[in-house]
Amino acid sequence: MIEDVAAQAVRAHRNKSAVIVVVVVVVIVVVLVLIVVVAVVVAFCVVLLQAAAYASSDGILTERMIEEIVAEAVRAHKKKSDWRLEQETKQGTSSSSVPRSAKDMAAFTPPAVAESSAVS
Repeated sequence: MIEDVAAQAVRAHRNKSAVIVVVVVVVIVVVLVLIVVVAVVVAFCVVLLQAAAYASSDGILTERMIEEIVAEAVRAHKKKSDWRLEQETKQGTSSSSVPRSAKDMAAFTPPAVAESSAVS
């Protein structure tokens, strides 16, 4: 009887330890993914700033150039968000049903095409 209780206690302890290890591993993976995402975003921003400096007449990156790049990125993000909301409203879908394949993309009208057809 005592041996059974002791064996159950050992198994329960092992199970709790395994759950804790799994949770810790999942947290570490999530943190690493977030770090990679941030690194990619920072690298992309650095490339944009470097390209702007290289394209300038004197090769110097100014505060005004940085502000223009940030303003353009904000404008592009807003345009994309508005387009997505329009598509979701038009089709009665949510952001979780964003097109993932060429077949799904056939149902969507990209913002540039929608704007040019509205101008015509």
